[in-house]
Amino acid sequence: MGNASQNSNRHDDGADLDALRDEYQIVYQKAFQSRPYNAPNDAKPYNYKGATIAALVLSFGGILLPVLSIAGFILGIVCIIQGRKRGEGIVFAIAALVISVAVLILTVMATGSLIFLIIPFPVVAPILWYFR
Repeated sequence: MGNASQNSNRHDDGADLDALRDEYQIVYQKAFQSRPYNAPNDAKPYNYKGATIAALVLSFGGILLPVLSIAGFILGIVCIIQGRKRGEGIVFAIAALVISVAVLILTVMATGSLIFLIIPFPVVAPILWYFR
């Protein structure tokens, strides 16, 4: 009877289950708790300031009012310059620049097509004839 109670904490090959459990916990802590979500150890959290988010919002606001897109472009350039000096993330500022340029290009294209729709063809025809 005494041997049965002593063998209850032993594995098939005689290893102590408590030692195996401790070893498993150490391996688990090293594998998962030191690097959450498998992030590299030298990863820095992104530090986005309010100005970069404002530049992004202004760039999207250019869809409604193109002047806002120009303001978002200028603010995006300022955020990139400041971000490089401080060593901060500039991803939102670059996104603001790209979006504001795309919105401005679409605005110019839409304005050009509206001009040709509003102005009657006899007025536009001589101009097109001149630039052929």
